[in-house]
Amino acid sequence: LIPWLGVNFIGVALAVTMLGVTAFGTNPLLQTLVAQMTSDRLRDTGFAWFYTATFLAGAVWSPTVGYLSEWLGLKAVFGAMAVSFFAAILCVLCGRFHEVSRVEQPAAEAVLHG
Repeated sequence: LIPWLGVNFIGVALAVTMLGVTAFGTNPLLQTLVAQMTSDRLRDTGFAWFYTATFLAGAVWSPTVGYLSEWLGLKAVFGAMAVSFFAAILCVLCGRFHEVSRVEQPAAEAVLHG
């Protein structure tokens, strides 16, 4: 929405707020999935792969966005970024969520509720 709002300060502020809530609010959810979907023995490896993929994607995508903005302009780049967000949503939705509900509660949480 940002490039299409132009100089509308309120619109840009709302769009940036929406971006912050949606884009950066997913990281704790994904970390929870990694924690719940890995055994205690493999949890560190799961987080290592998660952060490797996260930072590798940023390292590849950031310069790509810069080059695309030079060649095609900002509106095209924001469109490409929107497509990448939808692709990420599809990847998350195709995850094994049905298995998450069967994972046992961590010991600390069991003690608090138990």
